[in-house]
This record gives sequence, C-alpha cells and structure tokens, in this order.
Amino acid sequence: VTPVVDGKPLPKGSLVLWAVTKEDFSTWTKQQKASAATLEADRTSFSAGPVHQGQEVSGKFTLSNAGKSDLLIYKVECDSSHLSFTAPNGARVKPGGSLELPFTLDTSGRTAGADDIVVISVYTNSPSSPVAFLYVSCVIVK
Repeated sequence: VTPVVDGKPLPKGSLVLWAVTKEDFSTWTKQQKASAATLEADRTSFSAGPVHQGQEVSGKFTLSNAGKSDLLIYKVECDSSHLSFTAPNGARVKPGGSLELPFTLDTSGRTAGADDIVVISVYTNSPSSPVAFLYVSCVIVK
C-alpha cells in the first residue's frame, strides 16, 4: 500500500500513525457514574525549579482511588524519552487505595536557559477523568 496525500504518493516509510483512545462513558447513568472509580492525584504538577544541565531530577506522584469501584490504570506514558518511570500499566487500585508513580528526569541534552516541561498521560476507567495529565517541569541552567 502506498499512502497518497494531495494526489502525491508519500516516500516509503514516511507515514507514521499515532492514536489515543479513551473509554466512552457517555451512555452511563448517573448511578453507574456514582458507583465508579475516581482517580485523584496528590498533585498534577511537580516543579523542580532551576537545575543544572545534565542533572537528574527525581520525584513522585501518588495516584489514589476516591471512588467506589476498582480503578484500572490502562496505560501511563509520557512525551519525552528523558523521563523514566515504571509504568503501572494494568494496575488495579481498590477504593481508598493508592499507588506511587516515581520518576526521574535526565536533563542531559536538554536546552539550557529554557523551561523544560514533560507531560505524563494516565489512562483509566474513571468516568470523571479517563485521561489525566501530570506535569514535570524545571528550568535548566548551565
């Protein structure tokens, strides 16, 4: 198959597909939503302040289930290869329970003098927040 854009074939290997999916709760009743899982995070952003280029920054987010059903963490991903963490993909959090999401940001190769922001996306079965975004930021100095 050769992809065509505006009537012109694309060079081989030049098409990249990327998709984001989330659960659809639009048909759920109020009662179903009231008895569902509810994702809560201890915070939505972590700011490390100024850090020297090449320095590693570590922190963590705590994800909790404030709902009445098990919270399923379908997938956790981020938009930077400089942030490392162990994704709790497939984790199940009981009502009232929590899990920690520790991370390390390696600022090697990042631009000095710039604000550096990495976004972590958490995909869940929580009708109130099927996709939650967590932010890790710092200012990189030489």
